[in-house]
Amino acid sequence: MSAPSAVTATALAFANARAEARALPAFPGIVPESFDTAYAVQTEAMGAHPANLRGWKVAMIKPEWRAAFPAERLIGPVYRVIDVPNGGTATMPSITGGYTAVEAEFVAVMAQDLPPRETPYDAAEITAAISAVHVGAEIAGSPLVNLNDLGPGSIISDFGCNAGVVLGPDIDGWQSRPWASLTAKSSVNDVAVGEGSAAVVPGTPVAAVVFLANLLSRQGRTLRAGDLVSTGMVTGIHKVAAGDRAVIDFGDCGQFAIDFVTAKPID
Repeated sequence: MSAPSAVTATALAFANARAEARALPAFPGIVPESFDTAYAVQTEAMGAHPANLRGWKVAMIKPEWRAAFPAERLIGPVYRVIDVPNGGTATMPSITGGYTAVEAEFVAVMAQDLPPRETPYDAAEITAAISAVHVGAEIAGSPLVNLNDLGPGSIISDFGCNAGVVLGPDIDGWQSRPWASLTAKSSVNDVAVGEGSAAVVPGTPVAAVVFLANLLSRQGRTLRAGDLVSTGMVTGIHKVAAGDRAVIDFGDCGQFAIDFVTAKPID
């Protein structure tokens, strides 16, 4: 049997470390220097994941990385989704020795399939294709503690540094509300760590979904009806670990808490 390719080896290293809840001491292989290689690793890692795909996360690429990675945003798959009611508490895992952070976000739910096509999707089409927008949180996470420091090639390779999404209440009449009126405040262990609104997301959260739909289209993928899209952080990136408790208050749209526990291997 031939040895696995470098892309496959990196993908399996991340997928296996996540499944085993095991920290990695260093990036497994050579950090990808292009979108093509990074998304190739991500695709192979997705193929090794035992759970069903629930949606996608979208995040901004820092300006200092955009010469090497010429795009505003990157994406990653979401497999773990925890629904939480207004005032409820979700539980999320954190890999010991790895990286975990919580980010208040607005989460779109798709009403229809958006299949690959030659013509790019525009904001009007995307808005019409969204069935609901919820308050929520992305749980950023990786078995590699310095994943983000290594840049977009590293982040994309490891599932976009996503460990799950907390899906809170849906926002009534979101289409008619100014984005700036959809506010969020985050605290960790009763200490305020950030605040913002949906207007913080460049181009609005709809722009994040437009980016995702068009990137998936170029990859030959469909953004599916029922998929969740976590559209980008609005109060900052707040590092957490097992034993921490985060609370996110979205004002009149609801609030919830997240308790972080030690990640366990997948059976």
